[in-house]
Amino acid sequence: MSESAYTPEYRNSWALLIGIDDYQADLPPLNTAAKGVRALADTLQTELGFKPEHIIVLENEAATQRAIRRAFTAPLSRANKVGPDDRVVIYFGGHGLTFDTAEGEVGCIAPHDIEPGFIDTAIPMDELTRLANRIHAKHVLFLLDACFSGFATTREASAGVERQVQDFLLRPARQVITAGTREQTVSDYWGPGGHSLFTGFLLEGLRGAAPAPGGVLRAFHLAGYLQDQVAQHSRSLQTPQYAALLGSQGGDFIFSVRDVSDLPDWLLALAHSADTTQRVFAVGQLYKLAEAEESRAQSAQALVHLQRMVESDADEMVRTSARSALRELLPVTTIVPVTRDKLFSTSAGLEVDEPEEGAEEAELAVTLLVTEGPASGQRLTVGAEPVTIGRTADNTLTFADAMTSRRHARIERQADGLWVTDLGSTNGTFVNGKRVEQPRRLEEGDRVLVGGSLLVVSFAPPDDAPVAGGEEPADRAIEEAEEPAGEWQEVEQVEAPPGAGSDARTAFDKNKRFLIPAAIALALCLMALCLLVLLSY
Repeated sequence: MSESAYTPEYRNSWALLIGIDDYQADLPPLNTAAKGVRALADTLQTELGFKPEHIIVLENEAATQRAIRRAFTAPLSRANKVGPDDRVVIYFGGHGLTFDTAEGEVGCIAPHDIEPGFIDTAIPMDELTRLANRIHAKHVLFLLDACFSGFATTREASAGVERQVQDFLLRPARQVITAGTREQTVSDYWGPGGHSLFTGFLLEGLRGAAPAPGGVLRAFHLAGYLQDQVAQHSRSLQTPQYAALLGSQGGDFIFSVRDVSDLPDWLLALAHSADTTQRVFAVGQLYKLAEAEESRAQSAQALVHLQRMVESDADEMVRTSARSALRELLPVTTIVPVTRDKLFSTSAGLEVDEPEEGAEEAELAVTLLVTEGPASGQRLTVGAEPVTIGRTADNTLTFADAMTSRRHARIERQADGLWVTDLGSTNGTFVNGKRVEQPRRLEEGDRVLVGGSLLVVSFAPPDDAPVAGGEEPADRAIEEAEEPAGEWQEVEQVEAPPGAGSDARTAFDKNKRFLIPAAIALALCLMALCLLVLLSY
């Protein structure tokens, strides 16, 4: 269908929501998939105007192979139901499987009645892509909360300049946002509201937490929000992926167009001033307004003005300032690399990320010593959970200096060691003077610069390992046992070796009967001398 056949609006909104906690086969049960489907159905109705009769919900035993395929056929592929100016959301929460075939790995979603080991009982990703292209709607968006990576993308692209809503609505789009990459296990817990990480933040984003420049909430910015929030969560081991599927022609799925408020006249005057200094000052004021959560309507307008300054201001200093502000305010949306000639879809294993009580800590004790910056002289013991570093209070480590971004860096323990990741900070993260461009493994003695703070990595043997020089004093062992991991502690004072301290105490005990009388005699002599001096006057 040609672009001119579309109108700059949506006529109807449809949703197919699938959530499976319990499987007919012997697959690990999940806990939040069905709950997430019900919450998403409610959000689509109350927040985004979807009609209840246009939302198809398949939970647990209702989500069979036949039922899922039938829903794609009727009503979604019926031209008399879903029209060319409609939008369709397809959500799946459940297990993902990978089958090794002669054509390569084939990723599939697992319906309730799947038979593990038989690909004909699963629904492959490339089949979902074909089914989506049979839908007459101009915009189809997949939201996959399962162990998937990106699949079936059409071209390399970047966000580029913000296009008008009308332009997005006049072009077809087939897009997907998945919960993680092929190597990652997707969490079934830990998300807001008791949902999985992906679904919990998805619901919050749709309810207003995701950025909406100009008041327009679209799939591209929702994907960036999910990548930012899920990847940085302290319990997260996953990074959501975003891609355009075969059939996209430059459109974007739009969730809502929110009301916006005009900016104050004085701020508009500054932003359009002929004085470069005034426009740079306006960037700072727009940043503050965009960051304020209490006025989302004005925040959306502030983002638009910052983007215009990046694109069209004549002064490089103004453009750079505005670009830095946007980098802080708008999460960077990573687009999955593309392939035209081959559909690809892969899945992680069937692991379920369940909370475990009393889980073993890694053997090596890791300590971060702060040698420079606001927290100089303190240390942090790195436990099993990732350590986030930034300027805001929701980080594990908060450094209140202007050079530190709100979400600056993450340090975490993995199976193969300690790793540091820069989280898109403005001023960068450096290890031994070299900027961190991708996750980097840390070694003993490495110096990590985060904003204006310098941290030194220190590894120590396990608590139960023998310590050189004999057994540690009991009082020190008790003190260390009482120190909670992951909390700030003062740097320990350097202690003398146990043997040396013991020898010194023994020598003092042996000689104290001679030293004390000698000290008394010396004091009496001094007193007598002073008395003689006084009498001589």
